[in-house]
Formats: sequence, C-alpha cells, structure tokens
Amino acid sequence: MLNDPRDAKDPFVQCALALWDTANTKRESAYADATKLRDELRLTGNHQAFGWATATCGRIAAYRGEIDAAEALLTEALGRFMLVNDVYGRMIVTSHLAIPQTLRGNLARCIELALEPFQSGVSFNPRDLALLHNVAALCHHEREEFHAALFQLNSEYSILKRYGDTERLPGLVSNIGVLLIHVGEFELALASVSKAWNLEKARCNDENELQLIYLSHIICANCQLDRIDTAGEHADELMRYLKKRKDVEVPCYVFDNLAEVFARLGQVGLARQFFRRAQLQSVGNQTPRIRGMLVSTEAQLAEATGNYRQAIDLAQQAIGSPDTRIPDVVRRAAASIIGRCYAKLGDQKTAKYWVQYRKDVGRENLLSDILSEQIRTNFRIADPKVKLTEQELNCLRLSANGQTSSDIGLKLGIKPRTVNFHFSKILRKLNAMNRQEAIAKAANANLLNLR
Repeated sequence: MLNDPRDAKDPFVQCALALWDTANTKRESAYADATKLRDELRLTGNHQAFGWATATCGRIAAYRGEIDAAEALLTEALGRFMLVNDVYGRMIVTSHLAIPQTLRGNLARCIELALEPFQSGVSFNPRDLALLHNVAALCHHEREEFHAALFQLNSEYSILKRYGDTERLPGLVSNIGVLLIHVGEFELALASVSKAWNLEKARCNDENELQLIYLSHIICANCQLDRIDTAGEHADELMRYLKKRKDVEVPCYVFDNLAEVFARLGQVGLARQFFRRAQLQSVGNQTPRIRGMLVSTEAQLAEATGNYRQAIDLAQQAIGSPDTRIPDVVRRAAASIIGRCYAKLGDQKTAKYWVQYRKDVGRENLLSDILSEQIRTNFRIADPKVKLTEQELNCLRLSANGQTSSDIGLKLGIKPRTVNFHFSKILRKLNAMNRQEAIAKAANANLLNLR
C-alpha cells in the first residue's frame, strides 16, 4: 500500500491517524487516546488501525526518551503494518526507530533507519515527509554532521511553510539557529533565533505559554558576536519572564547563558546566582557538552572577578584535549576568555595566539554558499555582506520616514520611476518582499542611521 492511508475509508484508521497527526502538539492527550484505542482494537484483527495507534504511542515514548518502551511499541506497529502490506506505515515506523537508536548511541544504525524511507519510492503526505526530515536531522545532529542536519531541517521548513503548518515553525526555526551557532555562522544564527522568537510571540496569545529557550538562544548568539550590551537587554527581558513564571522548567543552558552575559557585564552577583541554578539543573546530565559549558562559564566568572590565571586554567579545561567531544561553540567561548585574560595580564603575543585559535575553531564547518543561500531564501534573511549604494540608502531612509516614491524623488532630485528602480534592487539585495520588510532588515543590519 503506497498511498497515504489517510485515504482509507475505515473510521478506526482515520481515528488512529488523527492521533498520529496531533502527537506533536498534544503529546499527552494523544498518548492517552492512542493507548485507549489500542486496547479497543487489540483483538479485532484491524491490523492497520492498531498499527497506527501503536506507532503513535511508540513515537511519543521515543520523544520522552523511554527507549525500551519506544522500541517495543514501534516494533509491534511494524509487525502489524507488514501483515497488511502497509509500506507507507512501515517506512514511517522504520524512520522513528532511529530515535531510540540515537539514544543508545548506535549512530551508524540510526542514520540507516532514518534515511531508508527516502529511498523507498513511497509518496509521503507533506506532514509525514516533514517528520521524516526532522528525524533524519536529529540523527545527523547526533553524528555531528551539522551541514546534513541543516539541509534536512531546511527541507522540513520548506514543507511546513508551503502547507501552512505554523504550529511547529518556531521550534524548527530555533533548532536551525542552534545548529548555525554550532557551525559558527553567528550572524545567520542570530537572524534565525530572532525569527523563531518573533514567530513564537505571534503564535502565543498568552505570554505564560511562550517557549523561553528561543530568547535564550538570542542571548547566546549575541554573546558569540561579542554584542554584550544587546545580550544584556535580552537577558533582562528573559529575567522578567522568569520572575512571572517561577515554576517554569527550563534547561540548564538557559541559566548558563544568563550567567555568562551577566559575568561579561560585570554583574557578578547575578552571574553567580544563575550559574548555581545551571549547576543544580544539570545534575544527572553531565554530558561533555554540559561539562564544558559550565567550566567555561566558571572561567567567565573568574575573569569577571579579576582572577585571570584561574580563568585561563578553567578555560583550558573547557577546551579539553583534541579527542574530547567538546562542541566548537564551547571551545570558541573558552578561547575568547583565555585571549582576554592574557591581554589583561600584558602578554599580547599569547593573547593574539588565542584570538587566532578562536577564529580557527570549526572553520571547516562554515556553510557552503549554496546551503547558506537556501536558508536565507527560506527565511527571507538579508545577507550581512550585502552592500547598498548611498542612493539606495537614501531611498530607504526617506521611506522609513513615511515618504512616498514621489516625495523621495523630489527630495533626491530624481524621477519616481528611478526611485522605484532603486527599490527593486534593494528588495532583491535584502531578500525582502516589500519596502517595510526591507527597512526592518536594513535597520537590524545597522545600515540605516534613522533620525
């Protein structure tokens, strides 16, 4: 059966697939309802409906990190689909069996499972195809194949955007931004995570439902770009949300990002407060990435209090040895600390070495021009390397002040038709749909000096 099973007339199959489709946004209720449906169908011989209900439970168990339960449920669903020759369902389940394999660390097997559906010849429903790209991206990420992961997430974004599935867009765009931070594309990362935050605010009617991790990623990207004052403004905004929602659960890296930016701003008391919260939150989850992250922030605190030698020692621990699996983003942050500390100690030669080390870390991971352009086009993000002529900038500035093409033409001594020609070039250069979007992008890129 190669067609979308949503075309089936069986109401139980339709019910099971409706639960499968809601598993992303209503996870707990979908799991409870799918479990109930499984119990109803277990002895009926309706293998296809039972298979989809079981696949839904297995998928959610995989998201929860319940490895044994996920494998058992997904394998049971696979068996039911094989009984009725539902190739569509079999390929979907095969893909999701990759998730527990990543959790077990079987990285070779997980990528085989994740990529098999793309080679099957099945024509997938857009929402299922988006899911397949998502699982493949997860596996590539775990294997530190960041370019491949970005390609898969960008493909998922194209599908969701085309078919209007806005519910998943903020998280997806945020994940792309995090990957861009990993590969050192910080300007593009900042644009992506900022877009994720804006999408999230537009999606939520209640600010108590906002996913605060998106704002945390903005702080991280600004810190990597050494835009500490801007990072501090976002940190203050994040703190306001956290004070209103004291019982909200956030990952340890959110507190760590706050600790880092406040240490950079010299607000040591606040930095220590959030660093302790990050340490407490990370108990039982001391991966190499988290250990490196915490040690790097501890070095940041030592630098903020003038203990430069201690900061250097801690930062070198965070960098680790060449065979240590420490993410490049942690190595870059630690190298920055070492460089600054040596400069403050008066050893400019060693400081320059570490400044260069920071630039060299992960340089081979930078995006290809093709992939970078694909991401920019999808998100309608302007390339920061774009140069506008002085006349184009004048047109933008006047437009930002509410001037029409006729008004701008009179001001600049050119014809309105020429003004429109300038704007056609501006829109193309900034990858913008209209003048308002072009003005916003130019302002964000600090191209305009608006009065």
